[in-house]
Amino acid sequence: MEILVWVLIGLLILVVGVPIAAVCKAIMSAPPREVPPGLNAQQYYDLGVKYKLGGWIAQSKQSLRLSAMMDQGAVSKQAGMYLKAYLPYNDIPEEAVSENISAVNLGIVDKDGAEKAFRSLMEKHPNFEWPFGNLGHLYFKQGRTEEAKAVLDKALEINPNYVNGMIHLAAVYQREDNEAETDKLLKDILRIDPEVRSNVLASYPDLAKRVKTLQQHAG
Repeated sequence: MEILVWVLIGLLILVVGVPIAAVCKAIMSAPPREVPPGLNAQQYYDLGVKYKLGGWIAQSKQSLRLSAMMDQGAVSKQAGMYLKAYLPYNDIPEEAVSENISAVNLGIVDKDGAEKAFRSLMEKHPNFEWPFGNLGHLYFKQGRTEEAKAVLDKALEINPNYVNGMIHLAAVYQREDNEAETDKLLKDILRIDPEVRSNVLASYPDLAKRVKTLQQHAG
């Protein structure tokens, strides 16, 4: 059972794009099933990240919204950003989130099977951007750039602030040597989240270098 938990944690890092340091901090204590009352903005923000790591999207959204509504400066602003950039735009059932994780897991050993799983999930939940983003990444790794662009464009139609999807699409344009489109996307990401908290960026070392250059110029 413990091995399964650690496998799922590893998959959640890949799928949701949370920094590894945040994962290590989050797994030290399990969050309560129900969002508790009486916390401050920082506590609700931290709890929202923990819920996301556990795949409890509804609780994560609730906690982050509470933090954002408290109007306690930078923390509340960060909670609002995290909510729009790193969580599904629409309300998504828990089983859909679980299916998305399972499809990512399947992609490790069976890419064709993963593609079918993502496609099935996209048909059942066409307003859920994560499977679109993950399928786009799968297509990118297979060199299917046009298909990757099409599915990633759809992901960003669902959620224009979907940072992981923007990173995947920027990587596609970078592969095509389209510097203008690459930088446009990266600058959009930096406007949404100047620190780029997504762990997905680590999958694209050349893109990460470009992000660092743009951050330095912005500073």
